Amino acid sequence: MTDMERQAEELARALDAFANELDPYGYMDTVNDPEDHIRTLKESLMTGDITAIRPVREYLREAAEESDEYRGRAEELMDRLDRFPDGKRASVLDRLAELRTGIVPVPGRGKEEMAFEQEQFNPR
Repeated sequence: MTDMERQAEELARALDAFANELDPYGYMDTVNDPEDHIRTLKESLMTGDITAIRPVREYLREAAEESDEYRGRAEELMDRLDRFPDGKRASVLDRLAELRTGIVPVPGRGKEEMAFEQEQFNPR
């Protein structure tokens, strides 16, 4: 197992455990096989499948907003998720920005340059 696979597995297990702890009844209703759920999360992380990861991130954001008890853990998991690289592409956070703006981040260019370019393509 590579280091990235190990990190993906650890994050997938942490996400699965958080979902089960936050809403055990909802978890039981939606997850038939925890190991399969973990495997699916891991594969999504490894491949950078942003369409599968986006709902997970949204779930964490909602948990952080709605629950003082789980806010810290949800934010920590969001941070780990956002920074997880898939090995070939940018982090999940960069991929979400890319999908939202249509601008592909280029290493070495600052946020100001990208914001300026976005403004040029999408004037208000």
